[in-house]
Amino acid sequence: MLFRSTAVAELRAAIDAGLDEQYVASAHGLLGAALEQQGQMRDAADAYLLAADAAWYPFLAAEYLQDAARTLVAASDTARAVEVYERLLRDHPDSPSAVEGRERLAELQPSSAPSGS
Repeated sequence: MLFRSTAVAELRAAIDAGLDEQYVASAHGLLGAALEQQGQMRDAADAYLLAADAAWYPFLAAEYLQDAARTLVAASDTARAVEVYERLLRDHPDSPSAVEGRERLAELQPSSAPSGS
């Protein structure tokens, strides 16, 4: 646990100090992973969302959005997870992450179709 705590502290310090633009997304993504390992799912989701916003490549942004939604589900924040999955599908509909995003969103939003009698 000490290693993860140190990683979180060092990543936060590097981010706060101001990173070269090319490293911002990766730093937030690594921070999200470290926080996720510590069980801090909402903080991890926030870090992943910042990574998605800073990502230069669409496929990476989509992966970070998927990571954010997954950690929000783990944090029992279903409403926010649905919003993130919807953003993933809206912003990156053809990405590999969108395939899983569609499946997870369907699981979180039960069909509104009437059931048979």
